[in-house]
Amino acid sequence: VLFYPSAKNVIAYGVSIGGVPVQGLSRGEAKTLLSGMKELAPPEHLIIKAGDRTFTVALSEIGYIQDFDASVRNAALFGNNRGLIGNLGGRISSAVFHKNIPIATKYDAKKLALLAYAIESKVSKKPVDASINWEKPSVTPHINGSGFDKKAALASLRNALSLYKGEAVELRIITIPPKI
Repeated sequence: VLFYPSAKNVIAYGVSIGGVPVQGLSRGEAKTLLSGMKELAPPEHLIIKAGDRTFTVALSEIGYIQDFDASVRNAALFGNNRGLIGNLGGRISSAVFHKNIPIATKYDAKKLALLAYAIESKVSKKPVDASINWEKPSVTPHINGSGFDKKAALASLRNALSLYKGEAVELRIITIPPKI
């Protein structure tokens, strides 16, 4: 069991990808298996919540794909990339504890950044200072503005896309107080 399978092009015992057992399969067999599984298909849309607004974007618009080649390559390397002793340790640990390799994903970083800017333009509001009308003695109270940290928003989106299962991604809205 410790040396099965011994060929580098066959995935080690106890290894799965995205929860699907691929032990003993060649790289090509594992990719064919994963590609044909409808249960592994990603959702069609990315759902983003920013404050009281919800945005739905087709994942294809940001170039999102599941990279089964990279997933299978990572699975095949497990127990085959650290020399004789390291490989033996990897094979023992995968046989005993089982190793699940997450499905690798790709997306277009520029399109994701443009999406974040588009969302920012829809949720950001400039604060309005309080004002006094001296002709008709009255005070108009201030109004807080809103926005979000683009770097933090992009980090949240990237993290969510790495293992996206269809749940809404929450972007934190920042309150921007007026100067007066």
